[in-house]
Amino acid sequence: MFETGDYIDERYKVIKELGRGKMGVVLCVADTRYGKNAALKYCQKNNKKSWRRFVRETRIMATIKHPNVMPVLHRNLGYSPPYFTMPLAQESLSNEIRMGIDKEDALALFKEICMGVQALHNANATHRDLKPDNVMRMVDGSIVVADMGIAKLNLRETIMQNTAFLTKIDCAPKYIIRGSSHEADKKTDIYQLGKVLYKLVTSSLQGQTAELPAALSDIIEKATKQRSNQLYQSVGELMDAVESYRCSKSKTDTIPEKG
Repeated sequence: MFETGDYIDERYKVIKELGRGKMGVVLCVADTRYGKNAALKYCQKNNKKSWRRFVRETRIMATIKHPNVMPVLHRNLGYSPPYFTMPLAQESLSNEIRMGIDKEDALALFKEICMGVQALHNANATHRDLKPDNVMRMVDGSIVVADMGIAKLNLRETIMQNTAFLTKIDCAPKYIIRGSSHEADKKTDIYQLGKVLYKLVTSSLQGQTAELPAALSDIIEKATKQRSNQLYQSVGELMDAVESYRCSKSKTDTIPEKG
């Protein structure tokens, strides 16, 4: 729809395309009002369902003010196509995993992801598509949860989620069951966080089998249980488990050898 050099809303000059999904396209643009570059996401599908989802994504991101949630700088939902802008990110978590991450750094990074998801839950929202591609490293080094394209604002929302928008390998079991996608909730985020944690500590995007310390393996296993009542009951509970593991590991590493 937009080419390099095009202007959007008489303000944003298109520099290049950064990526695209099933509903939205992200561009690198120059904000001529402030003389800075930004990321601009617009809704590429011209139908009511896509527009509603895009509006929902924008409002969730604009409402939640947290250092681990991608902020919205400016939005114009009345423009054709509707769009919003965000700060530019350095790279996605997927790129860092491909390069390999030290396990201790991975656990610290996971805490930031959890804090972002917890902020969503505190605002009565759920992400429902947590995966390395949707976690970004910002220019200042911070980690933010991004891409709320299929997020849900509250439990009473009735817009159904089409499973075609999900990455199957990261789906909670109930997502894979045909027709059950409307049941997505905080437990789905917890399940997906468990998958993200495994990919972080194994430096594997495909989730290949790897040998892990028993305590860490137990945490991941509980976070990815098949039954929701067996999962951690909150992001905070999962985060506490990981922090307890980090503390116990740190103490073990500093105990001097006898003799």
